[in-house]
Amino acid sequence: MPFVIKDVLQHKRNDRQKREIHEREYLKYLTNLRQQQQQKNSSYTNQYYLPLKHLNEIERSHIQHEIVKQNQYNRIENENHLLYERLLKARKRTMIDDKNQTYEQNLNTFISKRYQQRCNEYNRIYNDNQILLQRLNNARGNLITKQKCDNDWKNHIEFMKKNCDYPENIDKFITTMNKNEQKQANLYSLKRIIQWNDRHFINEPSKRLTIMPLSMLLNES
Repeated sequence: MPFVIKDVLQHKRNDRQKREIHEREYLKYLTNLRQQQQQKNSSYTNQYYLPLKHLNEIERSHIQHEIVKQNQYNRIENENHLLYERLLKARKRTMIDDKNQTYEQNLNTFISKRYQQRCNEYNRIYNDNQILLQRLNNARGNLITKQKCDNDWKNHIEFMKKNCDYPENIDKFITTMNKNEQKQANLYSLKRIIQWNDRHFINEPSKRLTIMPLSMLLNES
């Protein structure tokens, strides 16, 4: 380095301050060199007053300064962007604190368990329906005609008439009988009533017993 920087507080300076002091001192050094050259040379020349090594150092310093400045601008821009995103999230935040990781974990656990429970329930219902459909498809039944149903019904009615005491009560609830069958049923019920009365009829005595004949019999004895 063609010059020396005399700074007592250099150990307390940051990089930016050191760079500014270095550039300021270097410009002073260049000014002094130019003045010395002007004093030596009375005529103006197009030659450079500084050697090539010093010019390269100046160019390198400017480039480094631009790179550092661009990095600082990028860092500040990123910090501003993060701050803006935080402000937006703070405005849209709900009453529930979304930063509570315990709440989020419990909520995710509940949702996953509930989803698994509903899936198991749906699978169980589906399997039960499939088993029921398979049973229905495998079930075999005998088809019967209307004539057989009517015959079974008539046999059932006849069996009830034979085993009950009042078959006419059964006929009252049968609406499929025609008029002739209804007349026959009424005659049959009337016949049964007459038979019942004849069977349980008690003949009354023609003369009523009195106390006098009974006392006479007792005296005679």
